[in-house]
Amino acid sequence: MTTNAMLLQDRAEDLKKAGLKRVNISLDSLKGDKFKNITRGGDINKVFNSIEKCLSIGMEPIKINTVIMKGINDDEIDDFMNLTKEYPISVRFIELMPIGEGSKIYKNSYISSEEIISKHGNLIPVETNKNSTAALYRFNEAKENIGFISPMSCKFCSNCNRVRLTAEGTLKPCLHSEKEINIKEYVNDSKILLSKITEAIYDKPLEHHLVEDEKSKSKKMMYQIGG
Repeated sequence: MTTNAMLLQDRAEDLKKAGLKRVNISLDSLKGDKFKNITRGGDINKVFNSIEKCLSIGMEPIKINTVIMKGINDDEIDDFMNLTKEYPISVRFIELMPIGEGSKIYKNSYISSEEIISKHGNLIPVETNKNSTAALYRFNEAKENIGFISPMSCKFCSNCNRVRLTAEGTLKPCLHSEKEINIKEYVNDSKILLSKITEAIYDKPLEHHLVEDEKSKSKKMMYQIGG
């Protein structure tokens, strides 16, 4: 499950009993004031409490997803990395994409994965599955790894098999495509529903054009799609 973890502390035990084993937490700052600004009012202590709760009940390793933005949170890169040394927490740094709110700051705030990696010579490459979207590294004797997801500088469209289901009941074959398939009207007919899902997957676009266009073709913001 991917979550902002604001309400996770009170629900973690029930979720684990229901079968949840792992959580991905979207977290773009470890500093309270900056976090509040980025999230428009969020309380970072609730996130920290949720992380502690998950660790205490054995829901680990926790994965933290962080979008790195130059001039906003790039001064915290080492702080995020150091979490992997002290806790069973893996970190994924994600390149900023020109979609939603990101499109407003993309030109000034984009930073490539390679730029970050080149400044940390003590990172050790980790062998990964060829279909993985993340390039993995780790520090010597760290508890968990550090991943770099590079949709801009090293796009992985050829290995992407993901489709996204929005809260409105539409399937997005590609995060950055304007195309959506409404499957809500077929929920009571499993045969047609399956055929529509299959059709959406086979018609999945070959690649996005974020680098060339410097903007996503998606008509929805990320919060409307689902991170």
